[in-house]
Amino acid sequence: MSDATKKLMDINADLSDLDVKLTSMSYKLIDFSEDISSLSQSNLAIVQQTTAIMNQVNETISTTSEALNQLSETSSDLIKKNDDSLEQIKEINSLKEDVLRYAGIMNDQISKLVEMANNVYNIVNGVSAIAEQTNLLALNASIEAARAGENGRGFAVVAEEIRKLADDTKKNLEGMTGFVDNIQNAAQDGQQSMENTINSTKTMSEKLELINKTMQENAKMLNKTIFDIQSIDQSINGIRNAVNEINQAMEYSSQDAEKLSSFTQSIHEDALKSAEQATQIANIDERLSDIVKELMGSLKGSTNAISNEEFIETLEKAKTAHRLWMSNLKMIVDEIKIYPLQTNGAKCAFGHFYNALDITYPDLIEDWKTLGQYHNELHSVAEEVNKHVQDKNTLKLKEIYEAALNQSKKIFETMDVIIGKVSKKTEEGVNIFRI
Repeated sequence: MSDATKKLMDINADLSDLDVKLTSMSYKLIDFSEDISSLSQSNLAIVQQTTAIMNQVNETISTTSEALNQLSETSSDLIKKNDDSLEQIKEINSLKEDVLRYAGIMNDQISKLVEMANNVYNIVNGVSAIAEQTNLLALNASIEAARAGENGRGFAVVAEEIRKLADDTKKNLEGMTGFVDNIQNAAQDGQQSMENTINSTKTMSEKLELINKTMQENAKMLNKTIFDIQSIDQSINGIRNAVNEINQAMEYSSQDAEKLSSFTQSIHEDALKSAEQATQIANIDERLSDIVKELMGSLKGSTNAISNEEFIETLEKAKTAHRLWMSNLKMIVDEIKIYPLQTNGAKCAFGHFYNALDITYPDLIEDWKTLGQYHNELHSVAEEVNKHVQDKNTLKLKEIYEAALNQSKKIFETMDVIIGKVSKKTEEGVNIFRI
């Protein structure tokens, strides 16, 4: 077989291998770009949604911060008013002390007035008793004067005048007694009212002390509230800064996501172009296969036709390539992952050789035909394997691999039969391709 034909067959096989790898890589790139595109779109949507949420959070924080500021201002005003109220309460306490002091003085004065009224009452009673006794004495004097006759007449007049004076004094003392009684009653009522006033003032003092204490506690609580509000406001400012940083990061992420989406789209387009290029390579491969077949046909029967030794060497290489193919198939099944694997029996190195070589030697025709059938059936298994890898059907993958092992065994047995027959013809000195 001419060197040019061998080189063409090798190139043809390399093109087929390149076609398989390039096609596999193109489809992987397409799947990868589609997955990345989907992820980038999802990421972009998440970024946009997160940005919107962060904007809402920022608005909520601003509203909360404003409300806290208003609350802080209101609390400050309330504290000021509370302090003013405390000052007023202090003034009231001061006035209350004055009231208690003056009330005490008035109570003492009223007590003295009551005491003086009692003294006057006693004096009036004493004078009244004296007037009563004077009246009795005047009456006795009148009686004695009447007994004395003419000599006691002048004394009787005096006694009568004294009795009238005693009666007038008694009448006047009766009015004085009523007046003193009124003074006593008024003084006692005033004293009672003053005592009630003092008691009420003391009660009011206790209430004011309680109010003062409560307002001081309220002031402390308000001061603590303002401090807490300021702390919360500081925390919110920290959160606002963090949210702003997140928004900025989200903006950068959004830009990166858009770039990633654009880049992914570019990868997807390039992958589609690569798949198209792989199709063109496949077309070139087919045309080259036709050329090699024509060359092989034109060399048949000539001294440049393939020799028995070259034929056997090609089959041995095919056996080695087939073992590698089975090893790749096992790797796919074990890892449940798609790797480049020739699925077209006519496109592997042996397939090109098989289709280019037209065997007409009677003793090899059936074996050669059977070998081609086994070979094509084995390669078609790869299509099913790829399908079940995508489905992650490990049970079916193992079944297919076991069937492929049996098919592989048939291929080796058939190749060995063909090699044995060709070797025998070589020993007989017959070159079956140059007849």
